[in-house]
Amino acid sequence: MKEEHAYQGQLLDEEKGGNTPIESSFTLYKLIILYMLQNVNFPLSNTQISDFILEKEYTNYFHLQEALSELQDTKLIEIEKVRNTSYYHMTEEGQQDAFLLRKRDLSGNPGGNRPLYEGTLL
Repeated sequence: MKEEHAYQGQLLDEEKGGNTPIESSFTLYKLIILYMLQNVNFPLSNTQISDFILEKEYTNYFHLQEALSELQDTKLIEIEKVRNTSYYHMTEEGQQDAFLLRKRDLSGNPGGNRPLYEGTLL
């Protein structure tokens, strides 16, 4: 039987020896980032995003930066550099994806009216 356990913000798969993060944990980090960007009317700096996620110990700095990079590679977020600070904002495609996620509940049922993170991490 497959079991999952949380360890320092990562899901672990016991079938793989209990120390391999499940790929869905990166999806969760990306969803948290999209949720944050969706709920503010201004770009967030890398520091603001990092402080929130690292303070809650959802993941480590390197996994967070990988999640941000993947979101940027898939054009869901864009980065704007002002002086020496990186600011992230959602693209139109990212906003559409976030809207679609809100129309689903966490079990994947279309049309759910429960907020994306109700009762979970945020």
